[in-house]
Amino acid sequence: VPVNKESLPQPSFTISNSEKSFQTEFRMPYKLVNYGKKKENMAQKSPLYDLDDEDVEWLKALNKSRKNQDLEVVEELLMEKAIGCLEDQCYTNMGETISTAKGLSIEYDEDIVCDICRSCYTNMGETISTAKGLSIEYDEDIVCDICRSPECEDGNEILFCDVCDVAVHQACYGVQKVPIGSWVCKPCTQLLSDCPCLLCSTRGGAMKKTKTKGVEGWVHMSCALWIPEVGIGNVEKMEPITRIETIT
Repeated sequence: VPVNKESLPQPSFTISNSEKSFQTEFRMPYKLVNYGKKKENMAQKSPLYDLDDEDVEWLKALNKSRKNQDLEVVEELLMEKAIGCLEDQCYTNMGETISTAKGLSIEYDEDIVCDICRSCYTNMGETISTAKGLSIEYDEDIVCDICRSPECEDGNEILFCDVCDVAVHQACYGVQKVPIGSWVCKPCTQLLSDCPCLLCSTRGGAMKKTKTKGVEGWVHMSCALWIPEVGIGNVEKMEPITRIETIT
């Protein structure tokens, strides 16, 4: 509600009885005229298709063949106009076909689903919905077998051995690059998924091989990190385990 109504501007107007002083005839700009309305516009329209190097080489081969048959040579501009005309006609026909239901075949049915995709989707849903169908990768309580942390980040994902299902961080186990496809821990590469540790009584787990004179075997990465006397040859690859002989 205005505070002071008197301060508001008042509208004013006058009625004019004079007729329009000018009249113009509307003319559609030439650039807005579709070539399909008049055939002669097709020749005046610049080609939409631009020949590439491969097209030029093909055209050279075609003209060579036409010369041998005493036929007229096809110019590049004519070739571009011909291809552009064919593309426009193809697009028009395709639109008319898709716009009519009777022109659509089963290939254009939006409800069609690949039988294999449907089966995979159904089986995947059933597997995830049942706890017994879940593998170790879907277990929210999984922790790294070395540092015992469940957290992971880009560049330090938790990997799962496809043989023994041991879970390790990339940095903890020394995996510099995640392989495409399956990944297998070091003991499982030598079919030793349940080998004993030289430093404890627990069998299996995330282990690396030792490199010590007179002592050969496997050691848990957690044992190697927690025992001060034990060393690691390459801290980036986290192997081999060294100085086992210094432990008394």
